[in-house]
Amino acid sequence: MSSRNRSQRPKRKSSQHGPHLVSVRDKKNASAEEGRLPAFLSSSVLESLDVGIAQAKRSGELLYANPRFLESLGQPRRPVIGSRLHDFIESPSWQSLDDALARGARRVTRGELKLQQTDSDAERTVLLTFTPPSDANDDAVWIIATEVTKLVETSKALEQSEASRQTLSTRLLQVQDEERRKMARDLHDITGQDLAVALLYLDRLAKSLAADADARKTAEEATAIVRKVENGIRTLSYVLHPPLLDEMGLASALHWFVDGYSKRTGISVDIQVPESLSGVEATVADSGKGFDTAKTISEGKSGVGLQSMKARVDLVRGNFEIRSGPRGTRITVTVPFAPGEVAIQDMEARPEAREQQAASPTPAAKRVLVADDHEISRRGIRALFDDQPDFEICGEAADGLEAVRKAAELKPDIVIMDLSMPKIRGFAAAAEIRNMGSPTKILIYTSHDYADIERTARVAGCDGLVRKSEASLDLVRAARWVLQGNKFWGEKEKSALALIE
Repeated sequence: MSSRNRSQRPKRKSSQHGPHLVSVRDKKNASAEEGRLPAFLSSSVLESLDVGIAQAKRSGELLYANPRFLESLGQPRRPVIGSRLHDFIESPSWQSLDDALARGARRVTRGELKLQQTDSDAERTVLLTFTPPSDANDDAVWIIATEVTKLVETSKALEQSEASRQTLSTRLLQVQDEERRKMARDLHDITGQDLAVALLYLDRLAKSLAADADARKTAEEATAIVRKVENGIRTLSYVLHPPLLDEMGLASALHWFVDGYSKRTGISVDIQVPESLSGVEATVADSGKGFDTAKTISEGKSGVGLQSMKARVDLVRGNFEIRSGPRGTRITVTVPFAPGEVAIQDMEARPEAREQQAASPTPAAKRVLVADDHEISRRGIRALFDDQPDFEICGEAADGLEAVRKAAELKPDIVIMDLSMPKIRGFAAAAEIRNMGSPTKILIYTSHDYADIERTARVAGCDGLVRKSEASLDLVRAARWVLQGNKFWGEKEKSALALIE
């Protein structure tokens, strides 16, 4: 093969649509012989190969190039001996090319070419492998050009597919959580309310059958069964979506969850929630043999559990970290609170929330405002008080805002307040009524049953709490009790009332 003298070297110039060498790297774990072409290969064999083959001096002067090599560089088939590789590559990449040639003379080196098609916006990718000569004294470097455009496109498509899968997975989790919330709300607000009213009527029916022992027993048994179903519905609703997250915040929800977990499993759990929460960090660790986290996650072998956990953390813009080794695995999740998220402790710090009513008995005050967003529940309460000549239902409210407005307009002596209402919740409505300076008594009437509910009711300035499942027994006498300046929170007050009655 002939070659030009260095003094006759053509001036470097950039072709208008030439390829761009975007990266050069040594081939990892390459042996000294890898990539070298056998010396017995003839030019006729090289010409017929479907792989681009070229030989060039370290200066870039071409000693040989088969047609496929020229085609890979977007060049027509023509004599190129004596030309320089720099003539086919854009000038910004000349330094990268010189580095690849110099390193390729010593060890196997790879570079990547990006070529813009002249007739379209499509981009081609060519992998160049530079291999050293078999003779250390030889100045020639063999170059192998391999078209990898389809491989790169496939890789990108897979990445996009994975990203789409992750997006879809996240959306599915989001939809799942929304459906769980909706189911929990429907179970509590519809089925639970209907069962609570059914219990109320069954209790009244049982009392009316005092003269017929068998009928009364049957009614009482039916009442017990319905009460059991009502408790099961409430528990299922809580498991699907804890209402405390909406009603009272994370701190109370955590206490409730841990308490329920301990009761179900018999495992003692200690929980301490700080006064001020700026975020949550959860850590789960074991002492197992560990695993290769990078390989497991990158190759998609992490299983549904880890993927689901990470997707849920991503959903709330948190950080998911896995560390694993011979001594075990540790998973850490960090979730910052968004602006405006406040734990229930903050409510206690507000002076207006701590304001207590300096109540004095008002025997003649028996005007009742019923605040519940379910018409059937309001009807059940009205039926209870219709039998009491010393009470008068002066108004009804179907949401929290209406309850606050009617409390200001009607000035009732007592408000019977549901917790789960639209617009503003029951505790917030109670706090608003209390902040108005009204002497109105506030009796919470709810199907919720969790440890912190009484404490929160006190903080909101309420005077008592009655559970809907016990309304037929407790609601009227609790109203009388708080109107006398007392508080009604549970068994202690029931015992005191039993002695009086």
